[in-house]
Amino acid sequence: MQYPEMFEERFSVDLDALKRFFKVFNGDVHIRSEFNNIYNIGSIMSFDFNDIFNKKGIYEIQLNPFKTIFIENKFDKQYKSYKLNYLETLTKEEIISQLNNSIVRIEIDLSDKENKFLETLKEILKETQNTQIFYYYYNSMDDDSKNIKIKNKNGSYSGNNIDNIVFEYIDQKIKDENKKKKIKTITEEFFQKVKKEN
Repeated sequence: MQYPEMFEERFSVDLDALKRFFKVFNGDVHIRSEFNNIYNIGSIMSFDFNDIFNKKGIYEIQLNPFKTIFIENKFDKQYKSYKLNYLETLTKEEIISQLNNSIVRIEIDLSDKENKFLETLKEILKETQNTQIFYYYYNSMDDDSKNIKIKNKNGSYSGNNIDNIVFEYIDQKIKDENKKKKIKTITEEFFQKVKKEN
């Protein structure tokens, strides 16, 4: 489990109480992870950018002798995220190899107005196979109060800070009002915790 504290708080699970078990396998949480004797088996395929670089698959459990083997889903279309200036350091072949068969978010710093590599990259991307590209624009010279836009080929979400973008997204995607209220409450609690940390 990558975030045991969050797991304890959100799901009211006392991790110490689970130490008495040899192995604990948990469903529901989409991110595959392991923590001591606890395995979040995760989803068998990626769903969104929360799954960045999280390999998906299944666990094979052998009983005699007891053994746990993770088998990766080689057909999963992985979510990946790269900063534009990182991709600029790679060769054309490396870019194609890393981006093939993936859903990719490319982060572009708007304060870097002289970056001409984006046009070169767009030409290289034409040679990738089975790849979806999303562009995320941010301004490293900006503070959190300035306008942020997240764009993709299906539209854009915008707001005066990241909180507003997330809530706008929830409003558009969740139709059931009870679910929407519950998700917004959890999200608001998360944002409050992050702000306290800074």
